[in-house]
This record gives sequence, C-alpha cells and structure tokens, in this order.
Amino acid sequence: MTGIYTMSMALMAALASGVSIPLAQGLNLGWEKSLALWAILSGGAVLAWIPQLRKPKRIAQVSHSPSSSIWSSKLAWQVTLFMGFQSCIFYCIIAWIPEILVTRGIDVPMAGWLLTLTQVVGLPATLLVPILAGRLSNQKGIVLGIAFLYAAGFLGIYVGGSLGFISVYMMCLGVAQGAGISLSLSLFGLRSQNAYDAANLSGMAQSAGYLLAALGPLLMGLFFDLFHSWSPSFFLFFAMILAMGVFGVQAGRDQVLFQSEPEKLRA
Repeated sequence: MTGIYTMSMALMAALASGVSIPLAQGLNLGWEKSLALWAILSGGAVLAWIPQLRKPKRIAQVSHSPSSSIWSSKLAWQVTLFMGFQSCIFYCIIAWIPEILVTRGIDVPMAGWLLTLTQVVGLPATLLVPILAGRLSNQKGIVLGIAFLYAAGFLGIYVGGSLGFISVYMMCLGVAQGAGISLSLSLFGLRSQNAYDAANLSGMAQSAGYLLAALGPLLMGLFFDLFHSWSPSFFLFFAMILAMGVFGVQAGRDQVLFQSEPEKLRA
C-alpha cells in the first residue's frame, strides 16, 4: 500500500508539472487560473473522504508508558532527518530546477515537461522500493543508491550539455526522488514494532521533516538573490545529499524503536 500511495502522489504531481504551463500559456488562463484548477481536484478529494469520517473508528490497545517519548529516540530523529532532507531536495527540484534549466538554454515549456519526465520515471521506484526495502535486512544500500543518483543528476545539470544529456540527468533525479519518498514512508513501519510506535514515528517525521523541507526552496531563492548565480544552490544540493545519506544510512540499519526496552515501556 505504501508503494501505491506514493506512486499516486507522484503521478498527480507529474501531471500538474507538465500541463500547468500549457494551460497557462496555450489556453491563456494565466498562472493564477492554471494553478486554481488543481484546487478543484483537491476539493474532490475532500468530498471523497467525507464518507470515511462517518465510519466507526477501531482503536487498537497497546501497552505503553509516557516515560519513553518518541522525541527522545535517536533512531526516530535519524528517520526524521532522512525524511526532511530527501523532502527538501524534492521541493527544491519542483520549485527551482525548471528555472535553472532555462539558464542552461532550455525554453520554459520544455523545462516544465522535463520536470514531468523526472516525476514519471520515478513512478516505478515509488512502487518497487517499499517491496525491496521490506525484503532486505537493512536499507543502507538503497540509501546509498539514492544519494548516488541525486549526485550524478545534479552534477550533470550543473555541467550542462545537450537536451538529451539533460534529460538523462533529470531521469536520475526522478528515480532518486521516487525511491527517496517511498523509502521514507516505509521506514515508519520498518523501524517500529507495533502500530502505536509507527503512528508516533510517522507524526514526528512528517511534521518535523516537512518543516525542515520547507526551508530549502526559501534558501535557494535567497542564495540566488544574494549571489545572482545558481552555483551556491548546487553546493546546497550536495550538502543536502550528504546529510540525507548520513542520516539515511543510520536510519536504514536493522533496528527498531526502543529496541532495548521492554514492550510495556514503549511510548
């Protein structure tokens, strides 16, 4: 289910990236109305969820003690920071890579389609990585593979080249980001011994992780305003890849939350 969930998100994101500019320019809607169309789909999703609110909730009883907090777990922070840095890279790609591609000689509509290509090629990874991660004793190799693909993609875009080469570099980014988000979500279950721990870890990693991720696009824009060059932003990309790799390798070890504690003390 994790793979299907993340693949669905990536598919809709790819669709939005590809058709927003044609809607804005080809149909003369402007960027405001083009983006407003996606709000309609969001509203439809809300309507689809309303019937779910009427169903009775089944709450599983899990013994726990408030003496052990998820926020004090070293492993939980490792998962959270991996989640945060991989999400930060993703949001920076969505927000700024098309603009960077334009400075490399790519026209605006093609830059949008290249962003769509990036997300489409990542779809198989979003589906398959959770399956692979569940079958491995640890996920450190997957983390290193994600970091390598990110580094190769960003290095290639920094150096530049023909449209064909740029497309290959963007595909490297796509596979990396598809695998990254799927692995992040999979770790919530893989690093937990019960549903209670998994829910707490998910809440921590997604709240703190996305808060960290929101800073990335802001910093990239600030760097460009200060230096009038995208080079500092690429250094930021490589720093985030390094941090993601370090925390991801730690989070990918074969261990679970509160492993050294008796189950009745987990919270």
